[in-house]
Amino acid sequence: MVLFLERPHWETRVWVDGKLTGNNLSLSTPHEYDLGQLAPGRHSVSIRVDNRMVVDVGKNSHCISDHTQGNWNGVAGKIELRAAPLVWIENLQVYPHVATKSVTLKGKFGNATGKPGSGELVATMRSWHDIHR
Repeated sequence: MVLFLERPHWETRVWVDGKLTGNNLSLSTPHEYDLGQLAPGRHSVSIRVDNRMVVDVGKNSHCISDHTQGNWNGVAGKIELRAAPLVWIENLQVYPHVATKSVTLKGKFGNATGKPGSGELVATMRSWHDIHR
């Protein structure tokens, strides 16, 4: 399970069943927390949002000034629990080779099952001109 907080102001900390899961300190990206595999049943998820001036961004910074958006105190936008797949591709990187009209793909597979597996990865390429016709 992944907890998604779209626009928190400012620092967040998350606990699952009383155990600290992590913290995040970003004003420019959503805060996402990997809650791991939760056993079936009831669980407690606690979110603390600290909207104090955690980082000194200046007296009239747009993120806290009443002249622009003001301090919105909490989380604006979506707060979601998202089911994540047990096997996934992470950190996929694409390296184009123009001279040979080919690419190299590099990445990792994540596997939360703890079991070995096998599969097939198929990549299809189209030219920019084909996409924008």
